[in-house]
Amino acid sequence: MRRTNFRRRTRLPAVEAAHLDGLRLHELRHTHTAMLIAQGEHPKVIQSRLGHASIKTTLDTYGHLFEGLDEAAAQRLDDLALERIAQNESRTRRAPRAMAGCFT
Repeated sequence: MRRTNFRRRTRLPAVEAAHLDGLRLHELRHTHTAMLIAQGEHPKVIQSRLGHASIKTTLDTYGHLFEGLDEAAAQRLDDLALERIAQNESRTRRAPRAMAGCFT
């Protein structure tokens, strides 16, 4: 497919339908990548979608967009730890009653 045909037949109608007039193809690609990062997509998935040969290319180009994700990861770990603690406490409270009378 010729670039001019793709632009006229496919890209421009799609950009207009999405109300993104004026955005260049590279800007759409960058926006797509930023949205994937913001929703927590794994960098290897992003690498594959962008067609980068190396994860290093992806991280070197878009690594600045991953800032702040460390805090989110720490919060998820805290939440998981609290959930596990609550599950263990629940099991500990149930265990003696469940076993009551087993050894008599």
